[in-house]
Amino acid sequence: MQKIGKVLWWDRRDQEGIIVDGAGNQYFFNYSLISGEAATQLKDGQFVEFEVSNLVPNVSCADKVRVVANRSKRRAEREFSDQKQLNFGGV
Repeated sequence: MQKIGKVLWWDRRDQEGIIVDGAGNQYFFNYSLISGEAATQLKDGQFVEFEVSNLVPNVSCADKVRVVANRSKRRAEREFSDQKQLNFGGV
């Protein structure tokens, strides 16, 4: 299942980072888990789509990470916001 999240941080040198979803869950990812040319486009705060994976035991990982296209950014923002509201009971 595809999830929407934001890049919490991305280290170009080490080629790894963390994605956070609207509920506050964090997912580790590295260059090998990125689809297409997204690695060259990644930056902190950017919306991405990803799948949850357990590639690393006891670590929540993101797989098939891809940058949300500009035309889909509003949908991504809305989904991310909806996740926050569900997590915090609409507060």
